[in-house]
Amino acid sequence: MGCHDIMIAFAFFITYFLCRMLHRCEGNMLSGDYITGNKTLISATGTFALGFFSPENSSKSYVGIWYHDLGPTKTVVWVANRDSPQDSPGKFTLRDSNLLVLDSTGKIVWSTNITSQHSVNTTVGLLRDDGNLLLLHDEETVWESFNTSSDAALPGKILSVNKKTNKEVVLSSWSNKQDPRPGIFTFGIDPQGFTQFLTWKNSKRYWRSNVYGLSETESTYGVWKNMDNFLLTLNFLGDEHYMKFELISPGHVDKASIFLTSDGQIHLLFWLGNVWASIWSAPSHMCDFYGYCGPSGVCDSMSESSSWQVCKCLPGYKPRNKQEWDKGEWSGGCMVERDLDCNNRDGFLKVKKMKLPDLPIMLGMMNVSTCQSWCLQNCSCSAYGYFDMPNNKVRDDDVEGRDDIITCLNWHGNLLDLVELFSGDEKGRDLYVRIPGSKSGIFNFLCFGYMSPEYGLYGKFSEKSDVFSFGVLLIEIMSGKRNINFHCENLSQILQIWAWNEWKNGKTLEIIDSSIRDTCPVQQAERYIHIGLLCVQEAPIDRPTMSSVIVMLGNKTIPLPSPKEPAFWMNNGNTSLHQSLHSLSYNEMTITWSEVR
Repeated sequence: MGCHDIMIAFAFFITYFLCRMLHRCEGNMLSGDYITGNKTLISATGTFALGFFSPENSSKSYVGIWYHDLGPTKTVVWVANRDSPQDSPGKFTLRDSNLLVLDSTGKIVWSTNITSQHSVNTTVGLLRDDGNLLLLHDEETVWESFNTSSDAALPGKILSVNKKTNKEVVLSSWSNKQDPRPGIFTFGIDPQGFTQFLTWKNSKRYWRSNVYGLSETESTYGVWKNMDNFLLTLNFLGDEHYMKFELISPGHVDKASIFLTSDGQIHLLFWLGNVWASIWSAPSHMCDFYGYCGPSGVCDSMSESSSWQVCKCLPGYKPRNKQEWDKGEWSGGCMVERDLDCNNRDGFLKVKKMKLPDLPIMLGMMNVSTCQSWCLQNCSCSAYGYFDMPNNKVRDDDVEGRDDIITCLNWHGNLLDLVELFSGDEKGRDLYVRIPGSKSGIFNFLCFGYMSPEYGLYGKFSEKSDVFSFGVLLIEIMSGKRNINFHCENLSQILQIWAWNEWKNGKTLEIIDSSIRDTCPVQQAERYIHIGLLCVQEAPIDRPTMSSVIVMLGNKTIPLPSPKEPAFWMNNGNTSLHQSLHSLSYNEMTITWSEVR
């Protein structure tokens, strides 16, 4: 035996001797120690306890870890023998270099199951103050409860998946509130390599998070933007994908967990005052449920509170079963109205603020135009999108001709779990949906005229549709430019977008036609342009009514609100598109959803 081994053995002998003299070291178990009945192992500062417990309204006995400093109500965060409930407490002990749960006859019903050549006198069990139970051999951690299945993730616990070994650390729900046995729900990182979290119900997708970048650190997880009490570290680089949850200001909140209920709800819980408060949960809305609107159907998260019609089809798509769809049976989803042309005349609709569809094909790093070409060259490709690479932000206002390196995503066949996110949701991304070339021409024709986008694309007409048309006409009169001709001359924009940009940059005079500058007072002309921009706002709800427009035109003392950006920004700065203007066929156009509310 070398000097190092002698010193380790001596140190453990002293520890063992002192603990025996003091009957117990706080939080420690040495070989031969055991817990039974109502005895417990308490962590050093008294935060957590380990012992036997029975769930409420249950006579079964389990070994678990719970918060010790929250009073008599046990908030259990980990269970050892969840697969093997006992009729009465047995023993929890450290023996043969393993932590064991024994039944009343001495039979092993649960074990850490570690094979070791180390001396039993150098083996220690330790309940830490973060709730993690460790098994140490020669001061080296060989097993920990944080790496096993439970229904709660405490700060410091890592949820992970290894792409090479397929080893996963997930949350597993209880069967019900009285039964810790594994239930039908699990929560973890997508093992297929996509940068998202999933809840499974009986191995089928039940809920899916937004999509994350390859490496992110967040302090809010999109919950409370002014709340910095905890840190969520996400890593999707390399073979080990993981999420780590930490408290960063324990003076304000010192207890928290990510908790999976037996009915499939994932909660972020904070101990506030004397109760557990759910700060965030999912699924909490209809659009949270996986594939709620069926294949290639879009769930509109903005319409849930104002309309029963939460599902819609992408432009160029139609319901698979119109009768079922109209009755609110949306599970059948949508399908393309006509087959793709499978040539260079096919185009892409840029749909904003989307949760990217599930099950992409990740094609690696390339520039955006190459990513688009990959999709265009494969007739089965129905859409493409991308991730910005870390420290290499891609601009959203310039798609064609960029050299920015992105991670390219293609989707083949049906687009699964499509959700339109709230306009303020920072996780919303652009999705480029492929449509036949001739259909692309129809959409562009409608957009470049006077027809409102919600009517031209979705067939929805209201008085706000007339307001949109009037606004285009008013801007045309004041600028002396026609909408369609203006686009032919200026490929990157349409008339109302150009006018809005000039107005926003304080250059309203540049909009006014030179032929009327001498006969029309400048302030009056600027007011008419302002009113025109209010009429062509993207969302119908933001546009004034026609009666309000008449009042604003006739009374110059009425203050005008600031207009929001008009609909349909065209993002093609490529001169090759000029050749296709006459046939009204484009490689790309932009759609930002809008509905009459």
